[in-house]
Amino acid sequence: MSYTIEKEHLKSIFLNHQLEVAEETETSIRFKKRSLIDLYFPEENLESLKKYLEIKEEFENLHFETTLISKNYREELVDVINHLTSRLIFWRDEKFIFGTESEVDTFSIIDNCSDNYAWNKLENENFVNYILERVRMMRGDGDFLKFTKRLFTIKVYNTNQNSAENNLKFTNSIIDSCVFSFSSLKQTSINVVETFFKRRRVREQKEEIFKIQTSNNFNFPRVKINPHLLKFYQLASSTEFESHKFLSYYHILEYFFLSVSDQNLYEKLSRRINDPKFRTTSQGLDKVIQDINSHKSENDETEMLKNVMAKYVNEDELIEFIKEYETLINESIYTKKRTVFGNEINGANLQSGHIFGPISKHIKAIRNALVHSSDRHERNDRFIPYSKTSMETVKTQIPILKFLAEKIIISTAE
Repeated sequence: MSYTIEKEHLKSIFLNHQLEVAEETETSIRFKKRSLIDLYFPEENLESLKKYLEIKEEFENLHFETTLISKNYREELVDVINHLTSRLIFWRDEKFIFGTESEVDTFSIIDNCSDNYAWNKLENENFVNYILERVRMMRGDGDFLKFTKRLFTIKVYNTNQNSAENNLKFTNSIIDSCVFSFSSLKQTSINVVETFFKRRRVREQKEEIFKIQTSNNFNFPRVKINPHLLKFYQLASSTEFESHKFLSYYHILEYFFLSVSDQNLYEKLSRRINDPKFRTTSQGLDKVIQDINSHKSENDETEMLKNVMAKYVNEDELIEFIKEYETLINESIYTKKRTVFGNEINGANLQSGHIFGPISKHIKAIRNALVHSSDRHERNDRFIPYSKTSMETVKTQIPILKFLAEKIIISTAE
């Protein structure tokens, strides 16, 4: 058997990734990229690919890029959420079975990804890049399917639905329940991974909005920063969870809500009392009381946030940062009207005197979405942890929070 069709299928994929055919026989093919990548497809691989191509049309592209689904089967990529705090749980060839394996009844398994999963995702650009990166780093014998067995998936068998779309709806609750059971009983939280892992290239790191100082020489500190703010900053900088980053940077701004608010009231009352026309009459004291009551009713957290920025952040520097950041990401996330987690926010006018209000509303909308998850009514626009859309929305907000936090730490140093 020559496996001509299968080898041509592989060539159509890997030759487009600057790999070359280094060796080809009737029952195997090897691709190489200089001395960096050596990827081998022995006969067992090609026989497996042959079987997949015969049933390829059963699978449809639905849901996430990591999803494999047909009318009767579903497979999703899963992983431990935090590798630093979780014990090693996934080992090659280990199975976690939900229910009883059967030819007809529905059951689920978490184990190495299936061959069909690997062949299906081989047509996904991100998956190919992931595999090639793994081959480059791990070296070894380069057997393709052996590399894919480092990926773990959850599989649901014998679902017997009349369409892939219906199967998606039918298996959502099954997968959620299995993930919860595993996380609870094994004391290691896992989740469904929506996108294939991507390695940040050096070029992408250079495009960061915050430039890394190349020199190892620093100015000797002449001021004392607030140690509590430093702890919040360290937590924000070190956590891998975007929502935690956002809230920790936000805590630095929030730290001064009351002090700035009180200072504004003190200044207002001082102006009132120091006015030569002021008298401690009923009318004069009523105005003082009115100032205090008005301050309490008007000073909500969005206003407090605005006041903190106005006191400690240079407006022109913030405007310049927003211009640079929007140019970098090629998206007007602050200067055009948009809806953020159900809140419609007007675009900011990048002019002095007009920037702090819209930005404070923008930041507060994200903060509220992260903190509140009320079940009073179902909101499709609420923040959902680990969902791609929610996490990307929060991720794009991190740079401005980091910028504001650093400016406030510097401005409040003694």
